[in-house]
Amino acid sequence: MRRIVAGQQVSVNSLEHIAEEVRDEARQGLPLRFLPMPTDDPARAAAAQGLTVAQVLARLIDGDPNWHGRELEGLVAALVHDAGMACLPAELITQPGPLTEEQRRLVERHPLAGAQALVKLWPGGSWAIDAAADHHERLDGAGYPKGKRDLHLSDEVKLLAVCDVYAALASARPWRAAHEPRTALTDTLLLADTILVTTASHTAIPAFTPNMPYDAVRDFTHVTQLAENYGQVLTVRSTLPVKT
Repeated sequence: MRRIVAGQQVSVNSLEHIAEEVRDEARQGLPLRFLPMPTDDPARAAAAQGLTVAQVLARLIDGDPNWHGRELEGLVAALVHDAGMACLPAELITQPGPLTEEQRRLVERHPLAGAQALVKLWPGGSWAIDAAADHHERLDGAGYPKGKRDLHLSDEVKLLAVCDVYAALASARPWRAAHEPRTALTDTLLLADTILVTTASHTAIPAFTPNMPYDAVRDFTHVTQLAENYGQVLTVRSTLPVKT
């Protein structure tokens, strides 16, 4: 990740190799590993979040006919979507209290910084660039960095945003413990129903709730039950090292 934001040469093939390993683990039904966020290295923190998001995404798109032949593209995008975080000062990822206005502006610039860095890997354009730029945007325009709304966000980006939220909640942060996976999934489903996806987006919600009608997600009792049923697919913490 450090080499990507520094503009150094990085082989897309090496990223695809990692994506293949993530895909194969999902196909084998291996448990998801929530990687801890390193506290002293933003590049490693970005790599950890990217790898965790890729693991979540791999389990959601496995067997989905809409993703047939595109799995690796999506998983590579997940791996590098948070590249811009590597540009941030280390103290920002360890600060326990609220950010100052200046710090908040720095954080909100990281999606565009990541997208700009990825253009060097994909000068002809790629979904990975869009994922880096838009994964913090929200349907109501309250996201950042550009305040894009629903119609300006692809279904793929919406799905990755859901995975990003779930992975962040279920992973430990320097300022908080990891949420229990069922709780993280419940919170993600509730958030997904309001600002992350819409009924018109047929990707994200059905991926989390493959056998439940969409309307059921709106009822908290059903969401809790969904988390009980499907949370087992997305569990097991690990402290495996992360290579950048």
